[in-house]
Amino acid sequence: MIELTERGGQIDAAWQGRGVGREERSYKAFELEALRISSRLFRGLEGGAPNFTTSEFLRTLGRELDQIGIIDIHIKETSDGYEFSGTLNGSQVGRLYPFEELITRAREFYRARGIPMSK
Repeated sequence: MIELTERGGQIDAAWQGRGVGREERSYKAFELEALRISSRLFRGLEGGAPNFTTSEFLRTLGRELDQIGIIDIHIKETSDGYEFSGTLNGSQVGRLYPFEELITRAREFYRARGIPMSK
């Protein structure tokens, strides 16, 4: 399971590692930018249709929340999908995005850009 919390240009990530314990990491703004650049390069070299892995689900959810204008975001992976809470126009908002909805939204995004999708 993964949890992400965004606060003022920093993201705190926590996840269950392969070992016994929980792992945590904080990313500052400059580290996030470096990760964005390297992920774009990696995806560009990889080619083909995106797979629906954790990274694709989080990329899709992040794109959705950015378009809506959500800030101070907290995301938690559940057995049904990804649950988020955050702030929109000064009010607390949140909901669950089921895996199926994220797959549909990702397919719509790639289709609109002419990127072929696997089934």
